[in-house]
Order: sequence, then structure tokens, then C-alpha cells
Amino acid sequence: GDPVTEWTHRSGNNNHGAHTNSPLFETNTDFNGHPAIAFDADNQQYYTIGNLSTFTEGEVFVILERNEDPPSSTSKSGLWTFGTDGNTHIPYISGNAYDAFGTSDRKDNFAIDAMNQPRIYHSLSQTDNWKAWLDDTEIYSTTSNPVSFSSSAKIGANSNGTVLFDGLMAEVILFNQGLN
Repeated sequence: GDPVTEWTHRSGNNNHGAHTNSPLFETNTDFNGHPAIAFDADNQQYYTIGNLSTFTEGEVFVILERNEDPPSSTSKSGLWTFGTDGNTHIPYISGNAYDAFGTSDRKDNFAIDAMNQPRIYHSLSQTDNWKAWLDDTEIYSTTSNPVSFSSSAKIGANSNGTVLFDGLMAEVILFNQGLN
């Protein structure tokens, strides 16, 4: 596919994602014939989307498919940087998930499976409320959550660009509030 040099932000605020080693636009995917962005961890491909530190809560949805489940190495187990406490792995090499979406207290070691097929993963971060869902099923919930969003948010990588997503993303939708 062709390189995608910018992840376009649709809110009108011009917070477009700047690429590192341009992921590719793929039209031949398992997403019901719809295109997706192909991230290749070996080529360190990701987007930096900027400062989200003013968010006081948030919710994110992603349609994704990993190349391997679980990933064969830590460097291919990343997803994004939206919080301030460690790497997000959906899943990690153990097969379990670790998510730091919008928090300074990463949520560790919760069960997640079959990420090598199209799935919808979604996280919510609010004060004293953090949840994760997989295909509309709640898979993690806690009432202990300090909200903290990253000042250097990324799609496809951890904060320093060394733990990367390896697979397809068809959509990422980020809200600066929790949805009802």
C-alpha cells in the first residue's frame, strides 16, 4: 500500500498525527472489505498526535488486528501512548493486557484473547473509574483511577517509540470525555 504520512484529526482542531516511517494504507484487509493502516513494528512506524494533558477524562475506541497473538517480542506488543504510566500492551507476550489509557496507574495483567482477528477494543478513564471492553464485553473495571493523559500521545507506539504496534488499525476514535 501507499504511505500514510498523516493521521487526520476530524474534529477541526488540526491535531493531526505526524508520522514516523509512514505506516501503509492497505485495502486488502479482514475488516469487511474496508481499508486499514498497516503498522510494521520492524520498521518503527507510528504517529505522534500531541499533547492530551489537558484532558480530565476520556474514552477511546480502536478497530484492530494484530499480526501475531500473542506478539513474539515485547518490541511488537505496543498499542498507544495516551496515559503517563508505562506501556500499553494489547496483549503483551504473556497473552494478557496492560493498558495505561488516560491514567498514571496502568491497569495490569487482565485477560484478552484472539487479537489476531478484527476486534474492537475500547477504554474509559475517569476519576475513580477505569474500564476496558473487547467487542462490547467489559473485560476490566476498577474504581481506583487517577486520571493522567500524556503530553506526547502516540498511536502505534509507547512514549519513546520502542514498543510498537504490529498489525492493522482500521479506526481510532478518541473523546475528551466519557460517553453515556
